[in-house]
Amino acid sequence: MRTRLCIFAALCTVLGCHGPDPTVGLPTLHPVKGVVTRGGQPVTGGFLTFQPDKDIPGAAVVADVGADGRFEVMTTNTNTRDGRRAKGAPATSYRVTYAASGTEQEATLPVEAPKPVRVEPKENDITIELPAAHK
Repeated sequence: MRTRLCIFAALCTVLGCHGPDPTVGLPTLHPVKGVVTRGGQPVTGGFLTFQPDKDIPGAAVVADVGADGRFEVMTTNTNTRDGRRAKGAPATSYRVTYAASGTEQEATLPVEAPKPVRVEPKENDITIELPAAHK
């Protein structure tokens, strides 16, 4: 019995037992990372929602924004019960909405970035410049 368990563990290591592929049923995903700024300075946390210009069934594209304004895009497969996530986004244009976290002092309501973001079929490193906050 112990030998079988060792063989199974070795096969998992070699072949990879990571569970179901979160990208099954989704278009090809491309790496997207970057920084969110306002007035040339990084924001201090928050959340991004990416709305595609064309329907991408089964995909929700989002990113958490860190305290340094940096983010990495994830696509959630909404066709699965457990909402599996994978890094990247399908290639298309997106309208991006930023929602501040409790640490971001300049805005409390979600704000749409003035320019759409284009995800290309390659590694994407983008800057999202938000409009100045209204005081």
